[in-house]
Amino acid sequence: MKRNKRRSLKLKSSLHKDRLIRSKNQQTGEGIFSSPLFFMVFISLNLRQLTSAEKVLERLRKHIFMLTGNLHFPVIDPSLLILVAMANKLEVLIQKSANGNREFIEKRRKVTAEAKELILQLSFDIQKKSGGIAEKIHSAGFDIRKARSSKSPCLKAVIKVIKPLGNHNILLKWKRDAMASIYLLKSVLTRRQNLVSGS
Repeated sequence: MKRNKRRSLKLKSSLHKDRLIRSKNQQTGEGIFSSPLFFMVFISLNLRQLTSAEKVLERLRKHIFMLTGNLHFPVIDPSLLILVAMANKLEVLIQKSANGNREFIEKRRKVTAEAKELILQLSFDIQKKSGGIAEKIHSAGFDIRKARSSKSPCLKAVIKVIKPLGNHNILLKWKRDAMASIYLLKSVLTRRQNLVSGS
């Protein structure tokens, strides 16, 4: 019984010391780790550049080539079979309308619009499954949007609401800046309070 009591007292003493160390680290700002920033990128479709059926067909063939055997996207929506069928259909109509046949020209226009719609659907699927990672997006044959450049200095975000939610979570609301492309927030732990600033 005495041995059990001694072990229990030692355990309680050890736990108490750990709590004191953690508390001291929190007060001095030690033991704070920051996660690496992840910037999500978005697909740039450039559908306006596809001004002819030939360019739409070329774009379709590019995605088909890039996505065939692509380990990043083993399954896509629309499927490769649908994309190949659309490309083949459009290619046939381009050839048949080359002599100026109005009937085939009208069919070519309709199928060209359908092909553009398939490319749009494909872009949604790739954007979702890529997780916004540029390397994966490029591997599917898509371009990415260029980040907006700004010559204005980095200004501090105006924090409007700081609401504790418990369990080390807080709700932040800040004034929107029309010139800002991203917002960076950092937390600085001091002896008295947790200060949040943004830029």
